[in-house]
Amino acid sequence: MDDKKQIEIEFVYTKELFRESYRDLFDNKVKPRNFIWVGVVIVIYLIYNIYTYGFHMDDLWYYLPLLGVPLGLWFARFYLPRQWGDKTFKRFADKKFLWRITRQNILIFSEGKKATIPWSDFTKAMTGKEVITLETSKNRRTPIPVSAFKNNDLEVFKTWLTENIAG
Repeated sequence: MDDKKQIEIEFVYTKELFRESYRDLFDNKVKPRNFIWVGVVIVIYLIYNIYTYGFHMDDLWYYLPLLGVPLGLWFARFYLPRQWGDKTFKRFADKKFLWRITRQNILIFSEGKKATIPWSDFTKAMTGKEVITLETSKNRRTPIPVSAFKNNDLEVFKTWLTENIAG
């Protein structure tokens, strides 16, 4: 591939972009299908227990925490990424970004400011359907909308990701 190749993308961050980024992060760490299995096992256990021993109000303290587990998992999957995304979005609201991506580094322009980030600063990349999230060594996440790429630039960018980022 040509070392002189440069990808230029321009975009404005949206709340949904940050939310999707955090959803992808959460889904990467904790697989959603595990939620379903935990919920199914708990419901089957509760049904079995009630069928076998009957339901007594004295046992309510025992059943409520078991019902709280699937509710807690649902809260963690759907509510937290939304809150984290909204909180992060506030710092970037209404700012236009121009990224120039090369094989060596990424240049970010916004409101007269310029930042150069070498590929070595990124420790992890997560690719979703709508967003690509780059994670730096400082545990900061930077989402990039897939829709910002033109033509085959996305494929070139993904190639550079695999070349430059281990995870």
